[in-house]
Amino acid sequence: MTSVKYDDIFSLFLSKVRDFDFLRLDEPEVYDLLAEKLRMAVSVPVIRKNFSKVALDDKERNMSFELKFQVDADEDKDYVIMLVSEQMVVEWLRPTVYNRNNTAQMFGTKEAKFFSQSQHLSELRALLKDAEHRVRDMMSERHISSNSYLSSKKNAKI
Repeated sequence: MTSVKYDDIFSLFLSKVRDFDFLRLDEPEVYDLLAEKLRMAVSVPVIRKNFSKVALDDKERNMSFELKFQVDADEDKDYVIMLVSEQMVVEWLRPTVYNRNNTAQMFGTKEAKFFSQSQHLSELRALLKDAEHRVRDMMSERHISSNSYLSSKKNAKI
């Protein structure tokens, strides 16, 4: 089985999000939080179906896998790192959208205007939906490009 280091996945995930709460945590807490997001991401059925085998080793900090549709070792590693880190973004966004603070209506002072909670929640939902679409698009592009029938030039007239 092919394997990738957790750190490769985590660093790509962290480059996609700006969460300054991570700065307040010590390294073991950040690692535990990221490992939890990784486990959640890999267990999502739409992600899990890409693998014929997958194993997470928290002790060695490695993710071992075998893809159902393999291209080559390097591209498979890159694809898994990108796919899983993108799904981690989705898992990171979910609690933000489904948060009690977003369902409570807030009013400002006389100087402040009414803050539209529904608009804010709509924007967060759109952000989550966009992240979910990026994951699905990434999988679709991979399957189309690795399918010789769909990607061949002689079938381009279809």
